[in-house]
Amino acid sequence: MSHHHSPLALIAPVDRVVGWVTEDGSDVALLSPGEGNGSVVSVGAFLSRYPDAQLVAGRTENDVLEQLEVAEENSFALEFALLLFDQQVGTNTRCEISAELNALLESQEIWDYLLDILLSAPLPKSADTAGARKACLTHQRTSALVSSIVDNADRVTLTWSTWRGMRMNLMAQSQDYQTLTGHLINCSVFRKVVLEARDKTQLDMIRQQLISDRHLNARCDSQILSTFLSAVRRDLPLGKSQTKLRSQKHRDDPEGTNNAPQPARRNAEPRNWGCAEIRCPNSL
Repeated sequence: MSHHHSPLALIAPVDRVVGWVTEDGSDVALLSPGEGNGSVVSVGAFLSRYPDAQLVAGRTENDVLEQLEVAEENSFALEFALLLFDQQVGTNTRCEISAELNALLESQEIWDYLLDILLSAPLPKSADTAGARKACLTHQRTSALVSSIVDNADRVTLTWSTWRGMRMNLMAQSQDYQTLTGHLINCSVFRKVVLEARDKTQLDMIRQQLISDRHLNARCDSQILSTFLSAVRRDLPLGKSQTKLRSQKHRDDPEGTNNAPQPARRNAEPRNWGCAEIRCPNSL
């Protein structure tokens, strides 16, 4: 039977598998060598087998394969970044990983991709921040990335806690929390709030930019976004010292129970800890 495909494809960067989504959206026609090239599987079966799958748009096979290459590099970079904080990985190995990541971080796109994800949720308690800093001392770009993550940890926790606090209300409105989280990550909302909103004036400017962003508003209702950013404005102690931030975080979460969200797991992830389970869906 002949299957006409849509301009959408599913890519799985870890396993380098690609397939066109059929016009009715129910099946995937595989393109990848060694994976039954030309055969057809259901979308459900594809997503089950490749949990890192991403939906992309493309007019030609070359368009889709180029996006696969980008996604593969992003996948490697994210895994390297997470391994830097893994205390079970030896120092020498982490230094080698730091060098590899330093080269990848020449790409601004990879830099932004990593911070979009790693500033969207707190590092787990087991994260070895001192070891991560030590491993990248001689690698400037990796060191800057680690510092951005570690030095803003309190702001990340407070921003994430504010978003997480909206979860029940979103569910009551029949909104998919995980999908919306993915949209906010893809549109750099968490990164912009954490890194750029150092006072209320800056946050108000960011809020106006985001609410006016057509790409974001096509995926996240502007009222939801406005409510979230208003809560951030109220809860985030903008401009306060890190010591004050830590004091407020302790009051909000005295037992340190906050942990990263648990989206669908990547296929070839590092060890089972919070940030390693963050997956950034490539939403169209």
